[in-house]
Order: sequence, then structure tokens, then C-alpha cells
Amino acid sequence: MHASHAEQAAGDIVLTRICAPEFARSVDSRETALAQEERAMTSLVADALMGRRPDGGSAGLWTDAARIDAGAWEKLKETLEATARSGPTELASQTLLARQRRLCEVGQDLRPRWPGMDLEEQRAVIDSVVDHFVVQAAPRVRNRFTSQRLTPVWRS
Repeated sequence: MHASHAEQAAGDIVLTRICAPEFARSVDSRETALAQEERAMTSLVADALMGRRPDGGSAGLWTDAARIDAGAWEKLKETLEATARSGPTELASQTLLARQRRLCEVGQDLRPRWPGMDLEEQRAVIDSVVDHFVVQAAPRVRNRFTSQRLTPVWRS
């Protein structure tokens, strides 16, 4: 397998993915989920500051102007920490989604421009869509490269 064969196949696979309607739907879906998560976290913090418990109780983070309700603070802290541990950071998700949204907008224009793009530009596009490729073993009979030997693991 020559590197140029793999590079060309990887580029073709990525360009096909970017131009597919499923890619745009995936980006839309993840943007919606991220926005819902942001609203839920904002609501959680606002409720705590306004004196409402996440569980619906009336005593909140502030019991009066001078004291913090320790139970509510612990509940809020646990919820925020669990959310932070559950996945990529919000900023990383927003950055990836912004790059992918841009690719959705220019996807059809990329294929004709691809051969003229330098390696760093091509790599940035590929990195926005693919986490990595798994290269399947070549058949024993003929050790020839085919694009079917590359299996992308998509970023999401």
C-alpha cells in the first residue's frame, strides 16, 4: 500500500461523508442536544440561585441573604461534576460542531478544490470529520490497496 493511495482514498471517503445528507442531520442533532444541555445547566444554576432545589423543593441554594444551604450546594455540585465527567467539554463540542457546520455549508465546493489544497488544509478537513481510520489487512492473494480496506471512525 502506498501512502498516496491511502491519502486519496481517505479524502474521497471524507468528501463523500461531508456531502451526504446524513452528515448535516448528525450535526443538526448534536447541535440541538448541546443547546438542550446548555439550557438544562443554566436552568439548574438559575434555580439554585433563585431558591429552588433541582428536586422541586422550595428551599434552595440560598436560605437567606447571608447563608448557603449546604444540602442544595452539594446537590448542585454533584450534578455539575457528573455532567463535566460525562463527555467532552462544552467548548470542545462547540468548536468541533462549528467546524462541521462550516463543512456542511461548503461541502459541495470542497471536492473540486481538494487537489489544490495543501496537506495541512486537507488534514484539517479530515480531522473535523474522522477520529481515525482502521486499515484492514490486505488479502493474501494480491497485496493491492483498495479503499474498502479503510474503515473510518467518525467524530461525533
